[in-house]
Amino acid sequence: MQQLEPDASDTYSYSEEGIQDQFRDVRRLGRKQRDARQVLAKRGFIGPPRNPVAIGKSIIRAGPIRVLPLSRQLSKSASPASSPSSPSSGEDDGSAADSDAAAAARLRDLRLAAATLIQRANSPPQVPFPVQMPDILRLPEECARCILDWTNERFENRAWNSSNDWGMELGPRMGLWTNQAGVAREVVLRGDTEAGFRMVQICFQQYQSIIQEEQPPEMLLKTLIVAFYMLQAGPELGASFVRYSASLFPIVLGKSHPISRIWHHINTLGVVAIRPYLSMILQAWWESLKRRLGPRHKELAVHRLELIRSLHRFGGLSMMSAKAGIEKIVDDMAADVKYWTLDYVMWAKLELVTIYVEAGLDTEAAELLEDIGRRIEASSDGGSGSSSYDIWTQTVYWYLRAQVMESLGLESDALESYQARYDACLKTVGPDARHTVRALGELERYNRKIGRIEVADELRAEFHKGWRIVCDRAAAVND
Repeated sequence: MQQLEPDASDTYSYSEEGIQDQFRDVRRLGRKQRDARQVLAKRGFIGPPRNPVAIGKSIIRAGPIRVLPLSRQLSKSASPASSPSSPSSGEDDGSAADSDAAAAARLRDLRLAAATLIQRANSPPQVPFPVQMPDILRLPEECARCILDWTNERFENRAWNSSNDWGMELGPRMGLWTNQAGVAREVVLRGDTEAGFRMVQICFQQYQSIIQEEQPPEMLLKTLIVAFYMLQAGPELGASFVRYSASLFPIVLGKSHPISRIWHHINTLGVVAIRPYLSMILQAWWESLKRRLGPRHKELAVHRLELIRSLHRFGGLSMMSAKAGIEKIVDDMAADVKYWTLDYVMWAKLELVTIYVEAGLDTEAAELLEDIGRRIEASSDGGSGSSSYDIWTQTVYWYLRAQVMESLGLESDALESYQARYDACLKTVGPDARHTVRALGELERYNRKIGRIEVADELRAEFHKGWRIVCDRAAAVND
């Protein structure tokens, strides 16, 4: 009888370090089995084994080779009785049983090693230290949670009253502060850096007392608007305001305050990096107010329009989305004029014109302005010049018309519109009012642009005189 015995190197360990050596041994065993089959074929032994794993453990006989299935081999190893189909002796059966048992043990070792290797490949590596999710991934969800905490706390403590349309008025100082920051940006961009930065400094100084006294619902939106105002005036100025706000909120409101937590993320990422997430953050803010106030609250409509316009202005909302959102508000208001009044409807339409102007759609803006102008003129009371629309609706109309005419290159129409805006403010609030001084600066800039230098110089002198009064008045509020 001839029997193929395994070498000592054919034994396998359970250690993981020997996995690759074990597989090399398996390949070596396969080559030995192939060579053995070739030798047997030359000597007249025919018939391939049905179980290739057990070839080295089978008794080779003259004639066809029969290898029992592994399950029967294992049962024979437990009860070493002679196979009725095997003519071999008891000693041969014992040797075959021992050999089959060794093969079964080796096969179990191989299966265990393979399973261990597969489990290691499929399991993620264990990191021996904590890994924090980047702020950019946590920002929208974290800010939405902070906003919900803030609005719930303000309503539950009755700091904000939702009992009627005007029970939750805009923060008066917050609105004035935002407007002052916008004027300061325009003055800086116009080239009057020293004059503009004086108002910027005042806005920085005022902000602490504003958030201590008011904390109005629009505080988050207005602060973001001013941050982008400052960014437009200069990248470093925008970053400085964000850093200043991020350090101010924890001092005034506490580190755990929702606004402090939101502004921490904004400061970490930077005002430019958060631009793609502004829509999600501010939409969460508006939805939290909507849940408390209802969809027909007038102040909520104010917030909604300003939200859409601001997101479009600072790159957080496409022009088509902004246009569709404001058109829906216009349609809703026009369908119930008794509730919203003409000024609301006209104001919403002017916000749509603003979207067109900022997107460079001058033709669409001019067509809508023509319709608005006809309505304002038709509402005038005879020769008195009074109108059903308030003076601010009219001055915004003249300002937007001047911008569109200037963009279209219609010099005389643009100059007429800038002059009409200034005259309306001068007549309504006087020469030293913030709105009048702002309109005077716009008129001076355009006269200089079209070459009327002498007129522009005179207007600039008047502007600086009025601007000093406006800045002194704003600084006195904070004293």
